[in-house]
Amino acid sequence: MHPNQGMRDGRSFVQVLKEAADDGIGVSSFGVGIQFGADLANQVSEVRGGNYFQLETPEKVRQVFDRDFKLMVTPLAYDVAIALKAPIGYRISDSFGLAGATIGRCQDLSLDSCIGLQIPTLFLKRGGGGIFLRLEVAPQGGQGEPDFLCFIDYEDDAGERVEFSASVSLEPETVPSTADTDPSIRIGAQLINVIDGLRALVSNRQDETLIWSALNSLRSEIAALGQRGDSLLREAMLLSQAIEVARAGR
Repeated sequence: MHPNQGMRDGRSFVQVLKEAADDGIGVSSFGVGIQFGADLANQVSEVRGGNYFQLETPEKVRQVFDRDFKLMVTPLAYDVAIALKAPIGYRISDSFGLAGATIGRCQDLSLDSCIGLQIPTLFLKRGGGGIFLRLEVAPQGGQGEPDFLCFIDYEDDAGERVEFSASVSLEPETVPSTADTDPSIRIGAQLINVIDGLRALVSNRQDETLIWSALNSLRSEIAALGQRGDSLLREAMLLSQAIEVARAGR
């Protein structure tokens, strides 16, 4: 992702990919090692049919091409729009795993009540993941059913537009135990704990003891995943480094 021949600026490079996308050609890009052009990689992944992989180690190269090749060249849907709407009386105070507000259903609503994202091309991927939202009781909030709403629409591989919605109650009849919760969800919760701790650390509101505790919990969750957690080990290392940098800068 560091073009050094022909078109070397990102805008021209991406324009070629867009023209290819108009002809039904998707492009997968690869960042090898750590020193790669992350900005250009993100631009490539935003083009219709574009996909991006980071290959940190020889083992990751073998995994992607030997095990996951069919996944990375088989798009499932295009122009996916996801809108998440909080129940009446609640507000979305923070979000993790998405960027910005969607257009469409969220266009006339404030970000504290409706938020979402758009995905140019959707592919299958191993390892799991999720979108996490932090809810708070809204001041002077109204009364209503405590149902969290999700709206999804996309274009399928036949070019047809598909729309559907779903809801989940914030007051379920039963709450799953930790053992019954998907490991990816548990890892997400631990990552958020670390993020909260880092925010507190850099604002001098907390020492690093609780952050290291959260990071150790994150590592335990990753270890429990076995091979599914290999891609998260780098994140854990980066978080450790971030803690050291934040501590040194206080």
